[in-house]
Amino acid sequence: MKDKGWKPKLSAMQKLRARYYNTDHEEEHLEQCALMEWARVYTHRGALEKRPLSRALQRLFAIPNGGYRMLSTASKLKAEGVRAGVSDLFLAWPVATGRVVMTDFQNFYSGLWLEMKSRAPSSHLTPRQYDWLRKMEKDYACAVCYGWEEGRDYILMYVEGRWPGHTIQSSRPLKYDAEQADGVGEDD
Repeated sequence: MKDKGWKPKLSAMQKLRARYYNTDHEEEHLEQCALMEWARVYTHRGALEKRPLSRALQRLFAIPNGGYRMLSTASKLKAEGVRAGVSDLFLAWPVATGRVVMTDFQNFYSGLWLEMKSRAPSSHLTPRQYDWLRKMEKDYACAVCYGWEEGRDYILMYVEGRWPGHTIQSSRPLKYDAEQADGVGEDD
């Protein structure tokens, strides 16, 4: 089911950014673009072959939360409800793992939250991102993805009903800078 030989195609601008602005934030951006490109290609291929995964991938979307903005734009977005710490991607595809009884939603997930991170060893969650994922993990599947391949693998695991449980999935220990944690969990 995995496309081992497939590599995402990056635009000339993305390649230029990767070469000259090789920061963790830019790498995270490129990893997310690569994951969305895989989803786009797989959706097209899967639709031709009538695969259920392609229907799920049509419901994968980005939440444009991060980045630097002008103060006027930032205040407009805040008034519209943008919140710090919300994950980068959401897959709006409910999944049941195992036997689900209508009164017991222990094995039911309403969707999948994905927080994309660069592969750099220094890459980790911010306190607000950690807090958001902790709030979501009761009703949703949640994962921290270090690279687009991890994102792909978590999506496949989730859609195929092989999600391990109501915990945040990550290939690295969940950590964040405790000094930045002041005010986290309060009125976001």
